Amino acid sequence: MEIKFRGKQVDSGEWYVGFYAKGRHGGHYILSEYNGLETNAHSVDGDTVGRYASLKDRNGADVFEGDIVRASYSITLPAHHAAPESTEEHKNAVCQVVFENAQYRLRNPKSLWCKGLCWAYDLEVIGNIHDNPGLLEVAA
Repeated sequence: MEIKFRGKQVDSGEWYVGFYAKGRHGGHYILSEYNGLETNAHSVDGDTVGRYASLKDRNGADVFEGDIVRASYSITLPAHHAAPESTEEHKNAVCQVVFENAQYRLRNPKSLWCKGLCWAYDLEVIGNIHDNPGLLEVAA
């Protein structure tokens, strides 16, 4: 499993990928390799830091926590006293990638359920919550 993080630089708004470090005085940094011998430390907004989910989308793009994806997946809803077990199918649902309960999950604003990212059978990164929050509002 590859461990890397992504964060948005405070001044320029540029995204950097590498190792994450938090400074003694509260600063947040993405450490990226420079020419194979040195490391650059980029000051980033701590709220934008997201970990790589060890998954690529259908186009080969890395999927990070905080990404907004178009995903297809199904959820089996458990039976209870008023209804039998059923399956809820989501095709091309716009979801946010979140890390909660020790796993990466898809949070769909149209559904009460949050499904594990591993259950998606088709996935495409279409933006992220920091640069494109409107994508989720349109989907809701």
